[in-house]
Amino acid sequence: MPIKPRPGRRGPAARSSRSPFASLVGLWDSCSKRFSCRSWPSSMASRRNRDREWKMESWFPTFRRWFTTPWSVHTVKWPWYTTRAQSRALLRLIAVAAEESIPLGPLVTSLAAEEFGIQRYRLLRLARHLEADMPLCQALEAVPNVVADADLLSIRFDAQLGTRTAAMRESLRETLSTRIAGWPRARNTMKYFGVVLVIACSVIAFTQIEIVPVLNELMRTLEVERPAVVAALDPIMRILIDLLAPVLLLAAAMLGFALTTRTGAMARRAFSNRFLSPTSEWNAADLLRKLAVASRAGRPLAGALSTLARHHFDPLIRHGLLFARNEVEQGADVWRSLAAAGLLVPREVRLLETAERVGNRPWVLAQLAELRETRVVRRWDRFSTWLLPVVVGILGAVVIIQAISVMFPLFTLIQSLS
Repeated sequence: MPIKPRPGRRGPAARSSRSPFASLVGLWDSCSKRFSCRSWPSSMASRRNRDREWKMESWFPTFRRWFTTPWSVHTVKWPWYTTRAQSRALLRLIAVAAEESIPLGPLVTSLAAEEFGIQRYRLLRLARHLEADMPLCQALEAVPNVVADADLLSIRFDAQLGTRTAAMRESLRETLSTRIAGWPRARNTMKYFGVVLVIACSVIAFTQIEIVPVLNELMRTLEVERPAVVAALDPIMRILIDLLAPVLLLAAAMLGFALTTRTGAMARRAFSNRFLSPTSEWNAADLLRKLAVASRAGRPLAGALSTLARHHFDPLIRHGLLFARNEVEQGADVWRSLAAAGLLVPREVRLLETAERVGNRPWVLAQLAELRETRVVRRWDRFSTWLLPVVVGILGAVVIIQAISVMFPLFTLIQSLS
């Protein structure tokens, strides 16, 4: 009777069927398990591996981190500024949280998960400040540019005057850019002008440095008289070429400073408020709307003026409000003090004095603000209508000057050789 092998052991046939290569592989596995770093203490192995990786990364830096970390558009801080839509979304969230008595910190954290660019990191910082029981206005000031200056003023106005969300709801109405029908057209025209201007400057610099001197040398060699128009343009083109590189570098530096820094944003806003009258008039209309909110809520106008004078973002309006507040504290009339500060015109003062007697002051203030906003919208509509023809005319003049400086000498050479 044949002897059967035990179940746990291999019989002679099984031993003979096992290849020498499999035996070597098994021996290698057992040795590697015995002498590998896995048998060391885990802390020592992790420390040595971390030190080895740190040395390799410091000695031979690679791009491995770019390809091993999960990448998405949310991990890139672009754009590096807060857009108007992002600011209005946060303002609407704050208003809803105040109206429904909902904790704002978790809402801001959830909004940060949906945002992109630098606004996502700003919202996370804001959420940390709010979870640390910091007041809302102080938290917003601790995270610069998380909301627009006008929205921050509305939040502070509601907080200090006790109007809850009235000023915020007024700020959530149509803005200047949404009410102007030609605003997208004007913005695209300015982008087009900037791109074409850079290309035109590059082409002009190349032709004036490389092509025009060769044409002048040919005309001098062939003893051909230069055209009078080209000779008259030579001093102008020489000045333009000498100033082209410094002007472009200075313009690029100023543009980067204005778009990427907080001081640049303040300088840009001060420039627009001082030299662009529609912007300053729009801010004055927003001032009238906030006074209408305070009047509708039954708050004293002196307190509203004091709050706006301390926290308004426009320097010109802030100085005027400080002057008007001081005059009101001395016993002067509110509307005449605002007119003396340049924030109201005489006919508006007369209308508001009549509204005081009739009793419809909030409605009159709102209508005056609407009138000013409509005036601003009409001005910007006219500006956007005329902007494209002006840009096309400027670019056409550049093309004509370039054609004169290059084509006239070429035609003269062809005529002299024919």
